[in-house]
Amino acid sequence: MSGVVLLIYGDSLSLPRAQGGVSGLDTYPELLREKLSQRERVAVLNRSRGGASIEEIYRQYISDSVYFGTEARHILVIQCGIVDCAPRPVAPSVKSRIARLPTPLRWAVARMLHYARPFMLRAGLVWRNTAQETFAQVLSEWLARGEKIAHSIYVIDIAPTTAATDAHSPGLASSISVYNALIAKVLEAPRSVPVHLVDVHRAISQRPDGVRECIDADGHHITLAGHRLYADLIAQSARQRVEAQVPS
Repeated sequence: MSGVVLLIYGDSLSLPRAQGGVSGLDTYPELLREKLSQRERVAVLNRSRGGASIEEIYRQYISDSVYFGTEARHILVIQCGIVDCAPRPVAPSVKSRIARLPTPLRWAVARMLHYARPFMLRAGLVWRNTAQETFAQVLSEWLARGEKIAHSIYVIDIAPTTAATDAHSPGLASSISVYNALIAKVLEAPRSVPVHLVDVHRAISQRPDGVRECIDADGHHITLAGHRLYADLIAQSARQRVEAQVPS
């Protein structure tokens, strides 16, 4: 039986978060599946990875793509960016060395970095997991590869952070804006399949108390309301495309 397969590739925002009250059935991939399954079979393949950069998620997609086949219509959803753009006070290589320290010393260093983070970032000690040029290049390559399999592609931009989180990680909000501009720029290129920007940043920012309602206290993960919003933003145009392809 043919149907629709939602291919979800993201970071921890696309996964359940028990401590935030988000179960597996509450995530936007599952909510989206429910919204699209009124007229035909819809399945979800959620291959998201917590803490993953765009390069890591893309490599997962490449590895998986040999299994997709053509028996179903594929809708590809790409959600990433916060891991790539977040300003950090130490380089990834230094972070790896810290992780190998004896536990008491590792905890002491982690506490020190947590306290000193805003001062270090304001002083210009800023590292990012993925350079802007690399981020744009990987996303462009991913879309070129994805259009060979997917019937439509949805790219979710980076949600806004809270004022408190931006104060603790100075430059995070502006970095989110810069990388969102990169996403929008890459999506301007013509493609053989429809590629849609899911502008969650704008949608959350324009809602009354949107950040407070949709973004968790950590300033990063999305709440139940956030997952519902993500699903709603994707579902309207996705449903129209799915229903247009189903014989009446």
